[in-house]
Amino acid sequence: MSGSQRPLPRQRVERLRSLVLRRGAVTVTEAVELFAVSPMTARRDLGEVTRSTPGVVRVHGGAVLTHRAASSAPRPPPSTLC
Repeated sequence: MSGSQRPLPRQRVERLRSLVLRRGAVTVTEAVELFAVSPMTARRDLGEVTRSTPGVVRVHGGAVLTHRAASSAPRPPPSTLC
């Protein structure tokens, strides 16, 4: 993050949730670097993501989207190429 303004905890959690759902995983190190927070703050934020987001679990070093949750995510319709 640039400048002296850091996002509020709720904003960090929402951004982390979005990253996990889009990428499938986020590490504590990535959260630390992204938000310029301590590793403990990053762990707490990731813990909140896992508590409030079905299908996301905490693992050593971060949080991941489970296979079950990833497979139930909406998929685009198949192409209709002839």
